[in-house]
Amino acid sequence: MGCDQIMLEPVLRRAGLSIATPGISFASIDHSMWWYRDIDINQWHLYVQDTPTAAHGRGLGQAKVYTQDGELVACMAQEAMFRVPNVPGTAEKA
Repeated sequence: MGCDQIMLEPVLRRAGLSIATPGISFASIDHSMWWYRDIDINQWHLYVQDTPTAAHGRGLGQAKVYTQDGELVACMAQEAMFRVPNVPGTAEKA
C-alpha cells in the first residue's frame, strides 16, 4: 500500500505529465506512513490520494486510508522530483 509509483502518478498528472511521457525520469525524495490503529486487511478500505502541488520539477503526494465505516487508519506523504528532457511541449512544465 502506498508504493512509490502509485503515489507519483497523481504528482506527474498535476504537472501535466505522466509516467509514459517520453524521456521522463522521476525519483522519490522521501516517503512517510503514519498508522493510527490496527487494520483488518481482509476488509475493503478506501485509499484517497491528493496532490496539493507539483511545480519546478518537484511535487507532493498525499494519501489517506479509511475503513468501510469511514474511520481514518493511515496517512501517507511522498515528495518526488521529476525531469523531462527537451521534448517540444513538455520541457516548460518540469
